[in-house]
Parts: sequence; C-alpha cells; structure tokens
Amino acid sequence: LTHTPSPMGFLNEICRRLMHRSGPVEAALPKLFPTRLRPVLWAMYGYGRYLDNISDTQQLDQQDRFERVSRFSELLEADLRRGHSEDPLRAAIVHAVWTWDLPSDGVGATNAVYRQDAKGTTTLATWDDWLAYWRTLTFPFGVRRLMTLLTAPGLAFTPGDARALRVWTDALNLLDVLRDLREDAAEGFVKLPAAVLDEYGIVTEDLARGRAGGRYAD
Repeated sequence: LTHTPSPMGFLNEICRRLMHRSGPVEAALPKLFPTRLRPVLWAMYGYGRYLDNISDTQQLDQQDRFERVSRFSELLEADLRRGHSEDPLRAAIVHAVWTWDLPSDGVGATNAVYRQDAKGTTTLATWDDWLAYWRTLTFPFGVRRLMTLLTAPGLAFTPGDARALRVWTDALNLLDVLRDLREDAAEGFVKLPAAVLDEYGIVTEDLARGRAGGRYAD
C-alpha cells in the first residue's frame, strides 16, 4: 500500500481500521465527533501511530529508526506544502490539513519529537516535561483549532471545554504509559518523569526483566 495512489475513501478506511484495532477507547472516540470530522481523527491517529511504531521498534537499530522517521517527516512536510501525496498515509494527513485549513506548523514540532524518540535522546525529568511531550504529539494542529472545527456544525464549546479535552487526553496518555511500562522499559524508554521513577525506586533494566520491587510492586 505504501506507494500506491488510492481514493480518499480508501485512505480514510486504512486509518479508521488502524484506530479501531488499537483498542476499545480508540475505536469509540471518533464516534463522539460529527461524522464529517472523523476522517481528521483517523488521519491524525494513523500518522502518529506510524511514527511512534518506527521510533520505538527494536527490530531496527537506532540509526535506521532515526533515518526512517526523518525521511517520512521530510516527505510529509514537503507534501503538505504541495497539497498532495502519492503515499496513502501522508495523503490522508495532507487531505485533512487542506480540507479543513489546519495549521500545519505543529506537524514539524511533532516530527521533531519523534526524531528524538528514534535517537533515544528524549528526556522527561518532570511532569511539565511529560505534559509538553504528550501534548505536542497529541495535538499537532492545536486544541483551539479542533474546538473551532467542532463548533462549526452548531455545537457550542468554551475555553473550559478545551481545558477538559487536554486533561482527558493527559489521563488517557498516562493510562497508556502505565499499561505499557514493561514493554517501554524493554525498548529503553519508560515514558514517565525521571522524578517519579526515582520516587518509586524504579530501575528501567529491572522493570524490563520483571524484577522491579519496592513501592512499584506495592
């Protein structure tokens, strides 16, 4: 599929199935949104999931991960400037951005975070670092723009709703991190602040081997 031009309906279906297979919460989330906006969510999720898988995989060495993430990022940013792409996944993102006039400058920041992940240079010392990391990955087009899109069909959203959306996604991301602790540790990057790991006496190598004890085990 990677190099075959496809109709937009087929591209959206690829992203929709990827999101649906990821879990019950991910599958249910788009149903909360107006039907015409769901392809935006599918495209955003497919894009993030693809880069996350490449940046974290242990089937490639660090240099290969970095080069693949960098190449995809460069091609996506070029496609966004042109307004079209021959790659199905990138085409879905380009279509979403151009159809809904989304600010694409956030995509560059998101790509930069995935490059850091691939290189193994991401550091999360505090909760502020953690929040900045996840919000860059979760909202490449910004929360305000998403709220504007949701208001267009006639729904009424407030700044308080935008804050609630951030809190909800923070909670979802935290639960995902906790669920994947051992898997992330095996890949060398536990996505929790270093201060929290120190507080609970967690050593990444022990966690990866299932030997973590103390407060973590409790």
